Amino acid sequence: IGDVMGKGVPAALMAAAVKASYYKSLIRRGVGEERRDIKTVLEMVDDLVGTNLMDLGKFLTLYYCRLDTEKSLLHFIDAGHTPFLYYDKTDGSCWSVKGANMPMGFVDGQDYRPFLLPFARGDLLLFYSDGITEVKNSEGDMFGTERLQMLVKAHGYLSPEDLLKKVINVIFFYSEGSFDDDVTAVALRITAEEPHPEKEKFFSLERGNSSSLEMIRETFLRDLEEVLGTEREEISLKLTIALMEACSNSISYTRENILLSWKISTVRAVIYLEFFGPDFDWSRREDPRMEDYRENGYGSFLIGGGTDSSLLLQSGEKRKKLVLVKEFP
Repeated sequence: IGDVMGKGVPAALMAAAVKASYYKSLIRRGVGEERRDIKTVLEMVDDLVGTNLMDLGKFLTLYYCRLDTEKSLLHFIDAGHTPFLYYDKTDGSCWSVKGANMPMGFVDGQDYRPFLLPFARGDLLLFYSDGITEVKNSEGDMFGTERLQMLVKAHGYLSPEDLLKKVINVIFFYSEGSFDDDVTAVALRITAEEPHPEKEKFFSLERGNSSSLEMIRETFLRDLEEVLGTEREEISLKLTIALMEACSNSISYTRENILLSWKISTVRAVIYLEFFGPDFDWSRREDPRMEDYRENGYGSFLIGGGTDSSLLLQSGEKRKKLVLVKEFP
């Protein structure tokens, strides 16, 4: 899903050119396992149209996503688009999800960073354009992402079709039938079953108290060994270090207790840390400089080295959920 700068025929032609570039890149990539590499496909599209966009002074935002039902993972790249919403059927929560790239056409040869979001049967995803969240009422107030998030949370049990009807009806009423921008949305319900049994654990960490971390480390390593065996020891150790760094940072930054859980199967490990606290760039992965060690530490670097994706979800109640994912070959 994407949104092109501008309106009318020029914007439509630009959208058509980008869409054609996707098809061309997918065909050039061929079929088979390599086709799942969304980073390569998007960078090929950027090679085809990115320079032209910059020459024209135009850009576009987009999400490029693929669902891996074998591992129950959403692979996605965000190129400066509006956040999408993830409704978790397990507890009825709704989270705002955002990646970390700039729009296509902003810079030459952008290094697009993919992220991973785990999903389960019954979960719902809502992708949309800013024509929905930026509609205004008679007083000039925008509808906003938070209202949309509350709406999805309240009606996440609906079918995708009925949820979209609900969203359109609500914003139509809110704006008194006046839309200044295009309104685009895609809703998706997960119906696939989790194909691999998972080992789960749940903990509550006290704010400012790290005394339980040793027990958590030993339990996590034991669960990894039970599921993966001992032949993947290096992967297990790096992932455990990432878990410990994430727990330590969360304990330092948050105002209240932290909910920690993980799910481990033969194809993936997912770690969840739910908390209240300030924003933090958990996805930063550049090599730390030795002279900055005391000021910046190695937390983000170690988390990135042990995981394939670190993603921070936001809720309307100012809660946050850090999601760390590691895929196993």
